[in-house]
Amino acid sequence: NREKLCFSSLVFICILITAIDPVLSQTSNNSCILDIQSSPSKNKSSCDSGNWGGFISNSCCTYLFNGYLHALGQHANQTETGQIFLNSTQQSSCLTEMKQVDDEDVSSCGVERLTSGASGCSTYTTMDVVNKFGDGLKNLDEDCKPMDSEGKSEEVCSGCLRRWEEIGGSSNNNATDSDSEANICRFAVLVTLISTKIDTREWPQTIVQCLARQNGFAGNVYRGILSNGSHVAVKHIVKDKQAAETFVREGDEYFLVYELCHNGNLSEWLYAGKDRILSWPQRLQIAIDSAWGLWFLHSYPEGCIVHRDIKPTNILIDTEFQAKLADFGLSKVMDVGQSYVSSEVRGTFGYVDPEYQRNHHVNAKGDVYSFGIVLLQLISGQRAKVLARGGKVTEFADPKLNGEYSVEAFDLVMKLALTCTGPKQERPSMDQVILRLKKALNISIQ
Repeated sequence: NREKLCFSSLVFICILITAIDPVLSQTSNNSCILDIQSSPSKNKSSCDSGNWGGFISNSCCTYLFNGYLHALGQHANQTETGQIFLNSTQQSSCLTEMKQVDDEDVSSCGVERLTSGASGCSTYTTMDVVNKFGDGLKNLDEDCKPMDSEGKSEEVCSGCLRRWEEIGGSSNNNATDSDSEANICRFAVLVTLISTKIDTREWPQTIVQCLARQNGFAGNVYRGILSNGSHVAVKHIVKDKQAAETFVREGDEYFLVYELCHNGNLSEWLYAGKDRILSWPQRLQIAIDSAWGLWFLHSYPEGCIVHRDIKPTNILIDTEFQAKLADFGLSKVMDVGQSYVSSEVRGTFGYVDPEYQRNHHVNAKGDVYSFGIVLLQLISGQRAKVLARGGKVTEFADPKLNGEYSVEAFDLVMKLALTCTGPKQERPSMDQVILRLKKALNISIQ
């Protein structure tokens, strides 16, 4: 059969930009060109656990990063060129001032790595960011909204993490670029977003604490080539000592080796712009490949494996445009004979089964729901949160298809997707899903 599984590790980051009351103005003759602001209410005894995308190791640097990034945004807003990061001389003055103000060892906070010339994106102006990351900038703005008073922090964090991850990339889209380079690009986007909202003081606000909820491994990912010529991604695992015992390892260093999928993930092909287009048959084959992987998990001989995070970013595409499921960090195993296992709600907002959200029962039908949402995205080119709308089938189809698809097959897949996202008892099993998708493909290629 066509079981297609590949493990992937995704670094999820959620950002907090807080409105901080200024307590200091620049007074030194050799002062920083930024208006660095500090928080008089900071409490270092209860520091946030986030690491700002791997840039800092000291969790008590959170408040410092808040002030520094806001100051960068303000500076970019006021300068004619819209330059985002400071050069080394300018930054050196600012680091000195930040240490004097906050009595913090700023060298442990990673700010020095956000220097103009340190990488491709670090030389960008705000206009460069808008030209390259326009959609990513808009989506980050939309999904990284402040947490409301009803306690929907999980939903806010999930959306913001997804947008931060989707921005990714670098100035030259080289597959060998490091995580550090990608995060500098993300920070350039974030600073640009802040700069557009300085006048109204409505810059994005989310919660750094959501980093603590991401219980997966963290670390740098490297590209490698095995002796047989296979390309792999090697992730150097960094995990706190208390939880490290859960990872099978030898010694103090541990790594994961993954198949390298050169064509990225499905989300990049659906939303990356006009330069990446999937044909109708390609979309159906990707759906079939993904369904085979999910079927394999659900039919595991020793019990059903529930993925719990099926979404476009977790469907990777190799050089032959074969799709492979990725990221099993949230997966749950049900023993033979079990109808469900109880667990706190995990997954990405927009893809999580509503019934699972209500009763906390993990089962295969939850994956089927998520897969149905992905199918709707595959045929419409729309993101999960904007899928609910009326109209004709032809109006729902992704404009990138340019009308080049079988209406009969399209209707079949749409009805399948709606059944997958319908009431639990009416949802098909993954083997039934595969049969219907194959039928749609056969109709399309005749």
